[in-house]
Amino acid sequence: MKIVIKLLCCAFCLWSAPDAAAFDLAEGAKVNLQLRTRYDRNDGRDGKGDNVPFELVENRARLSLDLDRLDELRAFFQLQDVRVWGEESHSLFDYSANGLDIHQAYADLRLLDRQLTLRLGRQEIIYDGQRIIGAVGWTPQGRSFDALRFTAKPKASGLTIDGFFSVLSEQQNIFAQAPHNTNTDDAVMGLMHLAYSFFQQDGNEEYLSLYGMAEHFDVLDRDRYTFGFYNRGSLDMFRYRVEGHYQAGSQGDQDISAFLLGARAGVKLANLAGLTIDAWFDYLSGDDDPTDATIKTFDQAYGTNHKFYGMADFFLVLPTHTNAQGLIDLAGKISIKPCPKTALKLHYHHFLAAETRNGPRSFGDEIDLVAVYQPFPFMKLVAELFIMFPGELLEARMGGSDPDLGIYLTTQFDL
Repeated sequence: MKIVIKLLCCAFCLWSAPDAAAFDLAEGAKVNLQLRTRYDRNDGRDGKGDNVPFELVENRARLSLDLDRLDELRAFFQLQDVRVWGEESHSLFDYSANGLDIHQAYADLRLLDRQLTLRLGRQEIIYDGQRIIGAVGWTPQGRSFDALRFTAKPKASGLTIDGFFSVLSEQQNIFAQAPHNTNTDDAVMGLMHLAYSFFQQDGNEEYLSLYGMAEHFDVLDRDRYTFGFYNRGSLDMFRYRVEGHYQAGSQGDQDISAFLLGARAGVKLANLAGLTIDAWFDYLSGDDDPTDATIKTFDQAYGTNHKFYGMADFFLVLPTHTNAQGLIDLAGKISIKPCPKTALKLHYHHFLAAETRNGPRSFGDEIDLVAVYQPFPFMKLVAELFIMFPGELLEARMGGSDPDLGIYLTTQFDL
């Protein structure tokens, strides 16, 4: 509790700071600093009521330099430090900075009057709703790829053609010492993405995308192919999303055949403080017999799962967190903006296994409460509370049946 009080006091003091934003060093050169501190406390995510609660304060600092002085060339560099308060062994003698990393470092070559962009280097990659490829910005470290990417946007067409090739793991011993020689796998992936915006005016839109992704993992002897579509739209107060994804290929002696279906339908009532009401449905296929000749579990390896399957993150790593049984998520979500700088959200999830294997089906029920306050453009305060009521499958996984309660308190500054 003392940590919570200190964090809130710190946020209150900084609340009175003057307005700020990314600023120009010189013409075409911008610097941005992001500081994010989050207090995390929960009951251990183990279904037990008599254990010592899990508690920590994590910190992310990102310093970005954006050089965009030439029509044909842009360079972006982002240094990141991620740490948990008190993790270093000594306040003076531990200066290893284990969480210091280059999160992004890439160059953009713009051709054909900026209708074609080639991006080379370490970079975040996001497609559509981040279901298949996402930056996972919720986590302190986030996700980035070493990749070559191209983006083509013919003018006045509404069409975007995008693709990338990435090396995920390389086993060559380029240097004699660790950490450069620790990988034991050759792994690569590539993706082609086609998107079209039919219209976007007066708050209404219609958007459709198609993609195909290929992955190769040497150690797993896996060649996997994922195909899918994503469609979202809005008309007046109504909005919807529907998507479908299919995985094929092989892993060792097993074939791969798995799918994911997702849908959302809802309304946004602007005249009632921006009230939105949505119903969500997600179905990730599972495996009724993991030992047979076919892998039927959909593997969502690169998505931002936190934004889909509950803030408690019991299903953050899929399919591991479902024991390859797949996942059905029936959710209802309500949000409201009582004033321009404040948003309140309530989410409810009912989780089931897609495959029961002649056993129980329920993973449990989760309730999430979120409050967001942004007093200035550069500052955001977020409070999140979750409670998970475990079902039989989650009880078996955790070893307990008591509800798990957790809270996140986040202060973020983008300067």
